[in-house]
Amino acid sequence: MERGTYILILRVTKSRRVNVGSLGYVTLTPGYYFYVGSGKRGVNHRIRRHFARKKKPHWHIDYVTTASDVYPIGYLYVPLFVEEDLARCLSRNLSFLKGFGCSDSRAPSHMFYSDDLKRGLSAIKEALTTVVRKSLSRGETYAN
Repeated sequence: MERGTYILILRVTKSRRVNVGSLGYVTLTPGYYFYVGSGKRGVNHRIRRHFARKKKPHWHIDYVTTASDVYPIGYLYVPLFVEEDLARCLSRNLSFLKGFGCSDSRAPSHMFYSDDLKRGLSAIKEALTTVVRKSLSRGETYAN
């Protein structure tokens, strides 16, 4: 796996109030969270960082992935740079944490929520289908 966009899948088992640095406190409710990010120099390094429990928090997601009762359980990878389009599309179908992880994006958030994993993954599948088709129809090539 090299460069492109990814969706980190997190499971939250208990309600948790987390201080997310400059964003302030956010409340995480039990269920599944989906964080959309990208790796211009490589996705592997980002994924390893997200799964590490000990790290110096730098990005909003770092504060969440080090919180208790929050568990990274997987990720999806797309070898295209469609992070912003994907986040915007997901914001129409899933709940989200306003302003999370999107300081350099026009999307309202890069962190999405579903109380049901299957429903969340279904929304992601629909969004990926739309965004990837649009990207490829514009003649964009794969990121690697």
